[in-house]
Order: sequence, then C-alpha cells, then structure tokens
Amino acid sequence: MSARTIHSGKHIVISHCRDCDIPGYMIISLKRDISRLAELNPAESAELMKGLAFTERALNTLFSPEKIYIMRISELNHELHFHVFPRYASVTQLYLAEHNERIIDGPFFFSWTRKKFSSSQPEPSQEVLNAQSILTETLKGYFSQSL
Repeated sequence: MSARTIHSGKHIVISHCRDCDIPGYMIISLKRDISRLAELNPAESAELMKGLAFTERALNTLFSPEKIYIMRISELNHELHFHVFPRYASVTQLYLAEHNERIIDGPFFFSWTRKKFSSSQPEPSQEVLNAQSILTETLKGYFSQSL
C-alpha cells in the first residue's frame, strides 16, 4: 500500500492524488488492470460505485466543497480510474481572479487547478496529510456499513 492510500478494498484502491496539493483530491482505481467499464465484473462494479458514493459523501460531510467533480479521463494512464475532485471556494476565488467567466467551465477549472497546485514533492503538505487522515477514518466507517 502506498503512503497516499486512503482505502484498499477487495477490488478498488482509493488514494490521495500524489501530484496535486488539493486536500481531499482522490483517485479511485481498480486492483485489476482493465481499461473499460464494460470489463468490470459485478463485484467490482458494486465496490466501485460504493467508492464513488462514499468519497463524495465524505467530502461533502467533512469539507463542504462548493462542488465535487467525478471524472474519468485516462489520457496519461490507460487503466480504469476516476478522479474525485473537490472544488473549494478559496480555489474558485483564485480561478475567477485570473479568468473573466460568469460560469465556470468544470474541465478547464480542473486542468487549471491541477497545474496551479501541482506538486512534485515526495511528501504531501500537512493540510493534505490531515485531510487524508480524516478521510481514511471516515471511509473505514462507511465501508463497514452499507449505503
């Protein structure tokens, strides 16, 4: 398990993103190397859906972001994985200060934020570590129950 691992289930792994310093930005990936949703077996599909629902619930409960983006992009890594990305008001303010938009373009905002908060540090910031710790405990409780 990686130091960034938040939850490791039977079929999925939820980790804090290693190259972007946004607290609560998680990646959900499958343990089996597949590249399409159609390749999921029923057990993997069920655990993946729980993971997506639980990460969204945890972010809303713990950090109250303005919005949560859940995306599958797979440009750099062909393996099936999802980005669970919280949009915080403080980051939105920074974005709007640099862009003259009335309506935020979600994919562009995501790309801008990943570049703006890019991190090549081997160790996450204390803020990310704190978020990771509380998310680990919260998801442990969620996965021990049902939806």
